[in-house]
Amino acid sequence: MEEKKHRITCADHPDVEAFEKCVDCGKFFCRDCIIKVDDKYHCRKCQLIMANISETIGFKEKYNLRKFRLAFGGCLVLIFVGIVAMILALIVPYLRLGTARRCNSQLKQVHKALYAYANDNDGLFPPDNNDLTPLYATKYSRGIDLFEALKCPGTKNVVTIPVHLKDDSPATVGTGMSYFYRGGLSISSDESKLVPFLWDQSPENHRGKGINVLYTNGRVKFRRDNYPELSTE
Repeated sequence: MEEKKHRITCADHPDVEAFEKCVDCGKFFCRDCIIKVDDKYHCRKCQLIMANISETIGFKEKYNLRKFRLAFGGCLVLIFVGIVAMILALIVPYLRLGTARRCNSQLKQVHKALYAYANDNDGLFPPDNNDLTPLYATKYSRGIDLFEALKCPGTKNVVTIPVHLKDDSPATVGTGMSYFYRGGLSISSDESKLVPFLWDQSPENHRGKGINVLYTNGRVKFRRDNYPELSTE
């Protein structure tokens, strides 16, 4: 009697002979139900499951990468803000005294005109208190805008321009001048005799922090004390 051979059929199609075994689930499948991937056979169901798992993992990786990028970007923003804050902390005190520095520069310009005048007048500066009219002569003020230089950048006062200054006639500068001037002083080489002779009318020109003082040697100093010796009397 002839022995009957055992026939292996497809797990999804019992009437079809199996072709290969799935490495994932261990079941046998026909040619239509199995796929070869990287020299290994996978049934279509297992292949679909693995594809879904792979896609999910890829999505998580992308999501985690996005979170990392956002966190990294946030750190960069915080670092940038911190650096800007440090820079502002360093420069704001100087910005607040920005008008004082411009005022300092203007006083040095005025001193050039005062020095030129003194060289023509035996070393003497203009004689009258709060009267710098002699400086408006062209030979002393050449290259210097005295009307602007005598107005402190920190004040809103306006220097009035006398109409008859065009012919260098005697005149006084209007109340808009932002500085007090002590007249009758002279150039001196003795450091101990150098005295202030032009200064801000009010510390409010510089936010109440102090005043700029011009000395006879051309030095300008920002003073925060009570400056009792600054008087035109």
